[in-house]
Amino acid sequence: MPQYRVTQKFAKDLKLKALGSPAETQSIFDDWVIDMIRVGRRKVGMITHVHSFLTFFVPYSEIGGASEIHHATRLFLVNFLYEHGLDQYVRRAEQFFDTDTTVRYCKTDNRKLVGHMTDLKYMAEGQYQGVDFESINWDEINRYVHNTIVRLHGSQYSRPEELFVKTINSIAD
Repeated sequence: MPQYRVTQKFAKDLKLKALGSPAETQSIFDDWVIDMIRVGRRKVGMITHVHSFLTFFVPYSEIGGASEIHHATRLFLVNFLYEHGLDQYVRRAEQFFDTDTTVRYCKTDNRKLVGHMTDLKYMAEGQYQGVDFESINWDEINRYVHNTIVRLHGSQYSRPEELFVKTINSIAD
């Protein structure tokens, strides 16, 4: 069951009233944070993996609104796995995000992660600033934030893309 930690803005879009605390996760494909940003007057979902900071931006208009964001996570993740030669994990990811799977929404309790997401939002904003919404290349922006260096802890730094690939490759089948 995919777990999504949601911000207040995104919870409002989904009309969620009460949110529980995050549960322990068992899968690398689990545990995402979703936020909503505005580009002009349009809403864009920001989906970030809790452990690697791998982030995808997706306009609501491309997926049918906030309620469809969990389907977008699956599509973006599967494409990411193919692009990085991780085909052996595609089936597992598809099963995890199966369309019949129940989705769990909970509170975002990790302030450090929210801080990283804010930084990534500003970096993405620098890429689309002054560009007409219809002309924004969201795939290009996603690739840009995947390759942005983030601080993990102490003096350790990594790129979200590298960290996700390293983490998934460390999984024993």
